[in-house]
Amino acid sequence: MLYTLDTGPGGLEGRWGPRGLLAFSPDRRYLAISDFPFYIYGENVRIFSLADQRQKAVTKGTPTGGTWIANDRFVWASGSLMQWSPSTGVTLLRSEYWYGVTGSGDGHWLAGMLFAKLDANSYDNSKPRGLIVAVGGGTTFQPTGLASSPGFVTPTVVWYAEEGPSTEGGLAGDTSPTGVIRAFNLASASDQAVRFVAGEAPTQFQCCAPRG
Repeated sequence: MLYTLDTGPGGLEGRWGPRGLLAFSPDRRYLAISDFPFYIYGENVRIFSLADQRQKAVTKGTPTGGTWIANDRFVWASGSLMQWSPSTGVTLLRSEYWYGVTGSGDGHWLAGMLFAKLDANSYDNSKPRGLIVAVGGGTTFQPTGLASSPGFVTPTVVWYAEEGPSTEGGLAGDTSPTGVIRAFNLASASDQAVRFVAGEAPTQFQCCAPRG
């Protein structure tokens, strides 16, 4: 047993709410986990060593996604983009307001969504944008339109969902996927719609489901 907590009552999740986190490092030396999947009001990200099952770090924050990168470093979005490493502990990686983060297979790039940061504790998610950054800083790319759910299909190509105005509002937010999937190519800095054969295009999803 790693740790215990009182799970408490359930609740309701919106589209842009926190997301569960449970990720092993590629060499299986460490485990990153958040309290949120077990307790809707949980506000901790924890790193454990699998060798001795001891907690190596705990920091307050409800994550919206995370990924391991080279040298046993873990990166997660909890408003700002944060990083943990065995040598430096928890540090700030980028100060923009990130929602979710994913990494390329070769470990050279990170991609996520950006919300407009209003102040230290608040944000505007009415116009979600995509952002792709080089691990270690330097080169950045940003698709021109509204975007959500970026993911690497190759080390240099990111697919993402195009966003447009939503008629649902409320917990669903001001935008929703249009049904168009776009591909951003880092090698050529080009951005174009993905063409699917009949029957293979992804379908729209319904957000907001009760939890607990």
